Amino acid sequence: MSSAIEHSDINLPFDMACQFVAHTAKSVFVTGKAGTGKTTFLKQLREHTPKKLAVAAPTGVAAIHAGGVTLHSLFQLPFKPFLPTTSSQSFQQEQNFCDQKSLFTTTHLSAAKIDVIKELEVLIIDEVSMVRADLLDAIDTILRHYRGNENPFGGLQMVFIGDLYQLPPVVRNEEWNVMQLYYDSPFFFEAQALRALNPLVIELQKTYRQKDGIFLDILNRIRTNAVHPSDLEHLNTYFKPTFRPAPGEAYITLTTHNDKAETINRFQLNQLKTEEKKYKAFVTGDFNERSYPVELQLHLKVDAQVMFIKNDKGDNRKFYNGMLAVVTELADEYIMVKPVSGADEMKVERETWKNIRYQANKEQDKIEEEELGSFVQFPLRLAWAITIHKSQGLTFDRAIVDAGDSFAAGQVYVALSRLTSTKELVLYSKISPHSIRVDERILKYLQASHPVNELGSYLKVQQQKFLALSLKKAFQFDDLVHESYEQYMYAGERQISDQQLAVDCLKAVHTCLSDLHKVGLKFIGELDRILPTVEKEGYTHLHQRVTNAANYFGNRLQTECIDPLDEHIKVMIPKKKTKKYVKDVQLILRVIKRHHANIEQAKLYAEGLLAGTDVSILLKQEKPKIQEEIHSEETKTEKPKKGESHRISLEMFQKGKSLQEIAQERNFSLSTIEGHLCSFLVTGEVHIEQLLDPETQKKITAVIDEIGPLSSKTIKERLEDTISYGQIKAALEFYKLSNNSNQ
Repeated sequence: MSSAIEHSDINLPFDMACQFVAHTAKSVFVTGKAGTGKTTFLKQLREHTPKKLAVAAPTGVAAIHAGGVTLHSLFQLPFKPFLPTTSSQSFQQEQNFCDQKSLFTTTHLSAAKIDVIKELEVLIIDEVSMVRADLLDAIDTILRHYRGNENPFGGLQMVFIGDLYQLPPVVRNEEWNVMQLYYDSPFFFEAQALRALNPLVIELQKTYRQKDGIFLDILNRIRTNAVHPSDLEHLNTYFKPTFRPAPGEAYITLTTHNDKAETINRFQLNQLKTEEKKYKAFVTGDFNERSYPVELQLHLKVDAQVMFIKNDKGDNRKFYNGMLAVVTELADEYIMVKPVSGADEMKVERETWKNIRYQANKEQDKIEEEELGSFVQFPLRLAWAITIHKSQGLTFDRAIVDAGDSFAAGQVYVALSRLTSTKELVLYSKISPHSIRVDERILKYLQASHPVNELGSYLKVQQQKFLALSLKKAFQFDDLVHESYEQYMYAGERQISDQQLAVDCLKAVHTCLSDLHKVGLKFIGELDRILPTVEKEGYTHLHQRVTNAANYFGNRLQTECIDPLDEHIKVMIPKKKTKKYVKDVQLILRVIKRHHANIEQAKLYAEGLLAGTDVSILLKQEKPKIQEEIHSEETKTEKPKKGESHRISLEMFQKGKSLQEIAQERNFSLSTIEGHLCSFLVTGEVHIEQLLDPETQKKITAVIDEIGPLSSKTIKERLEDTISYGQIKAALEFYKLSNNSNQ
């Protein structure tokens, strides 16, 4: 959490929110006006929170931008409204609703998804303002069921991120006619599960976008339904219905409808006399077209006004999401643009967006991301106009707000708060008092926002609760008992050598864990009696009891589970038909060792408390690392995840190794390594001249021009024997790449 702490001197709520997620079990709703750092907060959690987490969002585009998945894909939710009831009523069938019973007839979660749900420690929901109350209650129902926990959201720590003053969730009239029987409004905070959860509301207050004090005050009053008549008078001085930007003035028009924005962009592009160039995105694997972060095919010209739709990577960022620029050069592999801010001309290359899914890696005790597909395109879009809805989260120096009379709730605030000041604001229609009313239910809910000056003391209270929870968790053996029973029973059904030896070993382990589970429950009851008294009576008794318990449980785990399983694995590895069995036993051994480490951590917590160490410092200490011996060659080199093997070859290539050297070191054929590197032509990390000499490329391209981009075998039949399939594949990839970019 070091970078969060560095942030704390300038943004206390930001730092407090990070610490609540990392070092307490308290669920939080992190909100704040536009430009207060919500996106940075999400990035901070992804990179520094030590818990197993997943990121989800209500729409495909929002999920891709957040680096997560959609809520519907994570939980396999049906695309129909949910009612928080178990009573079957006719309107549920007639109007396509589902309830707590029928939800499970339409939701079919795979074993892998159930594993993720069980292993998760934190679920982050971004853009929560777009999430409806019924969707959250459906998620709560699923989590309680599969986690076997009747606490809200199955005991999972929830983190909600969003701004309720932005555009509200969508609900059709016919749906609301039924839903209003259960909800006061469709907003996420009306969910029955959320009322029971009662998340801590933290408002990020430091504004990084607006520097104009008067404008900032007006925006704040719009948010709180406290607008003065003078505020409207001030804003309407920017009403200029006949205004047209002069050549070179980079204004972006914010409008209400997609077709209007597209018409403006196409019209302005056609006005340019320069040659149009098309760039088609490269889509691989599974990537839903509704989740495309930018157009599949970009139509650009030199002098076109464009906008970045992604933040630059790394510390030295040259561009940000929403930055306007003008195209100065269009090449096949790059685009040169000049920012309208006056910054230096820059080279823009293709970016990659990933469609992922989460997987539970029980061996390493973490949640991993598996790439399902990718979308590779320049992070640009035409930007003479954009819809107000798509402008959420962006920043502009100049804007024309063209909303006519169709200002909906939240649209005025969203449109105006995109600007850094009113200096370059133009209104094509006047703002009326009616169009800036904020829903009173939002104001009432946000009154629960925790005062900044009380966050520190409340954090300490929650950290103490989390520490107590961690102490008790170290002595809970429910999951281990279940896992060991499954393995013990399965051993009796396996067709392996020395089956009885396997059954006897696993039965003994299960018997030990079952016994520890019973003793653990009694000790947890004792902790429940001791913990409330430690503030008054001190930590001596707690330290003594935890130390004694840790020694007892730790010794039994070591001598009756860990050592016997270690020895059993050594015995079973050389035997026939035991490969899968040994892997399963190694997995449960790792889980037991991790639990042993948690018990050692509990002992360290008790020692720290006795020594007077602050709870916040204790929670940041690294857990004891588990010592593991690897008993087989197979476990030394786990199979790389999809895409990792290609990147290993790339990294070796970038370090100067030849294709032949890489193939020899990795024990792959030369053509396999050539195929690995070909996959990076599209990203620009490998260039065609690094794989092919000009003469060979010319020969292969001549054949492709003659017969078309057919199979490698067909092309090779027309070439000399010295040209390999790998070289043909490289030439084919580059040929397709060049043609796509020119379409």
